Amino acid sequence: MMNSRPQPRPRGFILITVLFLIAVLAVMAVVMSSTTSVQTITSMYSLQQARALAAAQSGLEYGVQRAVSAGTCTNGGVTLPGVNFTVIVACTSVGGINEAGEISTVYDLSATATTGTFGNVGYVTRTVRAVVNQ
Repeated sequence: MMNSRPQPRPRGFILITVLFLIAVLAVMAVVMSSTTSVQTITSMYSLQQARALAAAQSGLEYGVQRAVSAGTCTNGGVTLPGVNFTVIVACTSVGGINEAGEISTVYDLSATATTGTFGNVGYVTRTVRAVVNQ
């Protein structure tokens, strides 16, 4: 005699599939979150680098203006209002250079803008240099 009872259907297959999909979506969410966090930190660091460059260029322009108008080098820190950078301007001059009968002075200037502490994440420094012949 043949057994006429229907075969039982496997149960729980959908549950396993749904749990697998939830796990995959959770992993994707974590990866996207960490990627977004890294991109945010990278863009903030790039912004700080641009600010450091602008502060160093401002310090260099200040040093050039002082050297040309006063006729002498001024070394030391420059305070830039509203800027969270330490700007140090260094200047050396070579005077009495004779170029085709004209005596001129050459100023070698550099400005370094720094913020944060070396070794920490927020540390940024930029240095710019110029040579001015007057």
